[in-house]
Parts: sequence; structure tokens; C-alpha cells
Amino acid sequence: PHPNVHLALQRNEGRIYGVLDGRFVRALEGQGAVFGVKFRPGGFRPFLGRSIATLRNRHIAFEEVFGAQASSLLGELFAAEDDSQMVEVVTRFLTARLPAEDPLVDRVATIVDGIAADPTIVSVDQVSQRWGIAKRTLQRSFSEYVGTTPKWVINRYRLHEALERLHSGAELDWAQLTVDLGYFDQSHFIRDFRAVVGRSPAQYKREMSGRLES
Repeated sequence: PHPNVHLALQRNEGRIYGVLDGRFVRALEGQGAVFGVKFRPGGFRPFLGRSIATLRNRHIAFEEVFGAQASSLLGELFAAEDDSQMVEVVTRFLTARLPAEDPLVDRVATIVDGIAADPTIVSVDQVSQRWGIAKRTLQRSFSEYVGTTPKWVINRYRLHEALERLHSGAELDWAQLTVDLGYFDQSHFIRDFRAVVGRSPAQYKREMSGRLES
């Protein structure tokens, strides 16, 4: 999971998903289509009009935010002839309802992007120092705009980095990897990895090796 709000639209319903702490699994059956929108970190806060933390680990109906006109969007969306036209339909719908500009959205998104891009960031203190923001202010801003904590975002992107290293096929020093990712011990790293991926790092690496060999 990423620190983003997602909008999932189907023919008969639309739902808005907040940030999820763990894995999200949904079985697809029969035939159909889903159109998804991934908002920038903090980008859905002006649309929602309240703290994004209220959506953490939950989802709400599309109509709760966009009103009765949401149903008309679904009809127009799934009557579109191709993907590009679907993008145009949803873009037009959201653009027509853009809230007033909020400078904190770009500020928060820039910080999240910076955390994702820099694997050396492993603590909230580093974020606070780099962007010149007090830790308490940082905590409040992330709760309000991202829906989770700065530490959660750091941990999540460092776990993404761990996955990339496992995918590389290179031999790994687990103890060193744990330190590089900002964990004090391997047990905490394994716990967080399993919560996100569904298996331990060693199990995941074995599965990846098997797939590469086959």
C-alpha cells in the first residue's frame, strides 16, 4: 500500500478508499470493469473537507463526497468508447469540482515524494530537519492530509526498497538490510514485511528465486 487515497469506480458503484495499514485483497469474479483514480498524497483532503485520517483503513461511498451527481458520472464513464475517453470523463468531473487551492497539499506531497526517493531517510527527525518543520507540526500535517503518520510513510517506503532488493536476486545480508532500513532488530522488520506482503522476507525470496528458475 502507498500513502494515497484511491477512487474505484464500477458500473453500479463508486467507493473511496483511505490509506490501508495492511494488504488489500479483493477477488474478481465474472465480467466487468473498474476505473481507478490514485490521488497524490494529501490531494484528496480539499475534496473531503476533513482530516484524511478519518478514512484510514476504511472506505466510503463515492456519493458521500460528490453527492447525487456521482451516479450520472458512472453512466457516462462506462458508456465511453475507450480508455482515453474514460480518462477525459473522470478528469472533467473532478476538475469541475476542484476545491480552492490549498498550498499545504503540495508541501505534504513534496515531503512524501522526498521520503520515497531517498532510501537514507529512516527517521522522523531526518524529515523534520531536512524540510525545516517541527515534529509536532509534521505529525499534525500528515494526519490531516495523508491520513497516517510520517513514521508509517517512512517504514512503508523502506519496505518497498526491501522488495526491490529481493527482486534484484542479489545475495542479501539480512542483518545489514535491517539496519539500512532503519530497524533496530530483524524481528520488527520481519513483522512489518509480513503484514504488508503476507509472508516473511525469506519466504518471499525463495518464491522469487523459484519463479526466476522456472
